[in-house]
Amino acid sequence: MLRLMSRSRHAVLVVSLAVALFAAPCSSDAADAPVEPDDAEQLPSVVDAVVPAESPPSEARIETLLATPDPVAPIREHTVSLFEGAYEWVFANGTRVVFAPSDLESNYVDMTAQSLGG
Repeated sequence: MLRLMSRSRHAVLVVSLAVALFAAPCSSDAADAPVEPDDAEQLPSVVDAVVPAESPPSEARIETLLATPDPVAPIREHTVSLFEGAYEWVFANGTRVVFAPSDLESNYVDMTAQSLGG
């Protein structure tokens, strides 16, 4: 299957669902299209000339990214007045955990993490 797709600001020649052979910037003006209608007849020979690259070497499977750290006690804990029943724990490494209960949905936990720096 050969077809020319235009998405966003790039045109992509799709040879199959998994392989893209050609990508180039394009505009919405047909005169600026990277492949002219007459060039479409030459596309099968271009596809036949493609030499696949070697697959990268396999790597051993990683079972665990990091060792589980030992539990630590917070250095400070207090209620948070912004939400009813909210509580904050602060740890020695600067980590802050805020818990705010809600009865909007049972058995549901919404979690957000943020890292300010490197």
